[in-house]
Amino acid sequence: MDTGWVKLHRQVMTSEVWPDSDLFHLFSWCVMKAQWKESDRKGVAGYGSFYTSRQSGSEEMHWTPSKWYRAIERLRDLEMIQVDANSNRTR
Repeated sequence: MDTGWVKLHRQVMTSEVWPDSDLFHLFSWCVMKAQWKESDRKGVAGYGSFYTSRQSGSEEMHWTPSKWYRAIERLRDLEMIQVDANSNRTR
């Protein structure tokens, strides 16, 4: 998933994530992780979503799991992302 490009609207510069470099970094990570098309494969996230866990997400970001979780919750509270979590994974 390290090929291709993503579009980022200039409006993000006026959002609450812009002045917080960690939050912007995580938001950008989420945008780049999201599926760009529907998938027919079972267990694969649909368009605009992706699966991760606190452990794998924090490892990819090189953060502690608690920092990653707090930042994900902040993005959710700002309505920048939607979170659908269970005991096994987060979508």
